Amino acid sequence: MSLEPQIAWMAILGFILPVALCLLVRFSSILQIFFPAGAFAVGAFLYLRYPILYLGFNWWIWFLSPFIARLVEYQNGIINPGMRFIILAPYLVTMLTAVTFFKHLPTLHRRGGIPFILAFVSIAYALLIGLAKGNAITDVVQGFLSWLPGVFMGVHLMVNWRSYPQLQSNTQRVFLWGILIMGIYGIYQYLVAPEWDSFWLRNADDLQLCCGWPEPRQIRVWSTLNFPFTFGYAMMACLLLSIGSRGPLIVPSVVVGFLSFLLSQVRGAWIGWAFGLFSFWVTLKPSLKVRVMMMFLIITVFLVPIVISTPLAEPVISRLQSFSDTKGDTSANERQEIYAQVLDSVLPELFGRGMGGKGIVDAGVLDVLATLGWLGLLPYLCGIVLIFFTLYGYRETRFDPFMNAARAILPSILITLPFNNALVLLPGILFWGFAGITIAAHKYYTYQRQLVEQQIPTDIQQGNFSK
Repeated sequence: MSLEPQIAWMAILGFILPVALCLLVRFSSILQIFFPAGAFAVGAFLYLRYPILYLGFNWWIWFLSPFIARLVEYQNGIINPGMRFIILAPYLVTMLTAVTFFKHLPTLHRRGGIPFILAFVSIAYALLIGLAKGNAITDVVQGFLSWLPGVFMGVHLMVNWRSYPQLQSNTQRVFLWGILIMGIYGIYQYLVAPEWDSFWLRNADDLQLCCGWPEPRQIRVWSTLNFPFTFGYAMMACLLLSIGSRGPLIVPSVVVGFLSFLLSQVRGAWIGWAFGLFSFWVTLKPSLKVRVMMMFLIITVFLVPIVISTPLAEPVISRLQSFSDTKGDTSANERQEIYAQVLDSVLPELFGRGMGGKGIVDAGVLDVLATLGWLGLLPYLCGIVLIFFTLYGYRETRFDPFMNAARAILPSILITLPFNNALVLLPGILFWGFAGITIAAHKYYTYQRQLVEQQIPTDIQQGNFSK
C-alpha cells in the first residue's frame, strides 16, 4: 500500500508510533491525555487538508479507542477510571464535522438535509431540557455526545458528494480490514480471555451481566470495542458492507468476522443483520444477486465446519435455541418485565427527561421516548421517516452494491430499537453516517447523468457521432 500523501501519513504515523511505544514500554499513563489530544490534532489536520483520510482515521479511532483504554487501565492498575479520557477520542474526532454542519446549515434544507436538521433540533431540545432540569453536567455532556456526532457526520458525508468514489473506496477498505482485525481479536478474546480484558471485567461487576465472565470461553465477545452491544452493531454494519466488496481479503475477513459476530451473542444485531441482508437483496439487480450468492456459498463452506467442529459452537447454538425457547429465555423475559414496569411512567413524558436523565437499559424505544419526550421525539421521528422515504426512492442501489449495503444498514439498526437504543454511541454514528453517504451517492450519480445528457447534444452539434 502506498502511503500517499506523505505529509498526511507522517501525521498519522506520528500519532500511532508513540502510542504503540508507550504501550510497549509500559509508560502508558501519559496516554490518558496524549491519546485524545493527539487523535483530535491529527483528525483536525486531516479534516482540513485530506478529508478522505480523515474519514478512515475517524472509523479506526472508533474501532480501537476502547481497546487502548483497557490496555492503559490494566498497565496502570486503574480500577475505577472515572472519566475515561481515551474514550473521548472518537467523539472529539467526529465532532470536527460540526464545522461542516454549521457552515452549510443556511442552505442545508435545499440540499436534502432536512432529516438531519430535524434530528439536530430534537437533540438540542433534549440538551436544554437536561440543563433546565438540573441533570448532572457530566451526564448531560455524555448524553449529548452520545446522540449528536452521527448527525454531523451524516451531513459531512452528504455535502461532500463529489468525492463519493473516494469515500466509497476508503470506507470499504477500512471496514474490510476492520472485520478482519476485530474478528481475529474477538475469537482470541473468547478462547483466551486476555488479562487486560479480564482485569476490566473483574473490576466492573455490573458489566458481567452483559459481557460474561473473565474466563476463557465464558466471555460474550466485544473485541476491540467496549460492549458486546456496540461490537455486535459495528460488525453487523461491517458484514453488510462486505457484501458489495471484492478482493482476496473478503473470504477470510467475513469468516472470522462472522464467527466473532456470533460469539458476541447479541441477538438484536443478528436480527438486524438478517433484516439488512433482506433489504439489500430485494433491491439488487439479478446479475449482482448471482455474485452475492456465490460469495455466500464459498463463505458457508468455510464457516459451517468451523462452527460445528470447534469449541465456538456451544454458545452460538445455545443462543440460537433461545429464539424458540420463549419461556426459558431469561433476557427476553427480563426485557418484557422492563417494558411492563416502566411503560406507564414513560408514556406521559411530554417534555422528556433530557440529556443526562435516567436512561432505560434494554428497552431502546422507551429510552428514546424518555430522553426526548413526545415534543422532542416528533421532529426526530419525522426526520427518520423522511430519510427512509428519500433513500428508498433511489434506483441507483440496483447497480451499486456499496450504496445498497450502506442504505441497508439503516433498517438493520432501526429494527433493533426494541432491544437497545441503537441511535446513540457508535450505532448512531453508523445510522446517520451511512444515511449521509447514501444521499451522497445519489447526488453523485445524478450529477454524472446530467453531464452525459449535456454532452450528447454537444456531440450531435459538432458531428461527433462516433461517441
